[in-house]
Amino acid sequence: MARETNLVNVVYNIPESDKEATKQAKAESHATAEFFRWHWEYLRVVEQIFSDCEMPIDGFRREWDRAGFLQYWIEQKHIFDPCFVNFIENIIINREES
Repeated sequence: MARETNLVNVVYNIPESDKEATKQAKAESHATAEFFRWHWEYLRVVEQIFSDCEMPIDGFRREWDRAGFLQYWIEQKHIFDPCFVNFIENIIINREES
């Protein structure tokens, strides 16, 4: 655990004594990793490498609800392609049927 915290402190240039900033950086790192993983899975479906039924929408929604990703999504969604942003906002956030 200490090694993970140290990495977050190094990457974000946060003093190890700043526990709140470390906690926030870890949360942002987790959200970013999840967004990239979801994007990868989304692209596999779009490219027909995975079938539509293999898209773990319920899992994405549970993670979204549990983790409180909205702030990070607002800050980071500009780096993803518009179709993926539309998917996340309509299917995951707004709970439309896919």
